[in-house]
Amino acid sequence: MTYERTKQLFDLIWLKTQLIHVNINLRLCRDPKDDFILNLATEAKAHCIITGDADLLVLNPVNEIRILTIADFLQSV
Repeated sequence: MTYERTKQLFDLIWLKTQLIHVNINLRLCRDPKDDFILNLATEAKAHCIITGDADLLVLNPVNEIRILTIADFLQSV
């Protein structure tokens, strides 16, 4: 990916960034340290989680949230 394309993607992500207060405590992941990511994504009504973490990827999807590797995400955009 070129620098310019990377910058465009970063700028797009930055424009969509928002502060989320997490008030739920789902326990779904086989690695309990990763549950906060699922809680945050659920609270934020995220469409997807982009990760390389196998403990999260194996759960795909969770509450209609797709869990993707970066390669799979980039192929889908």
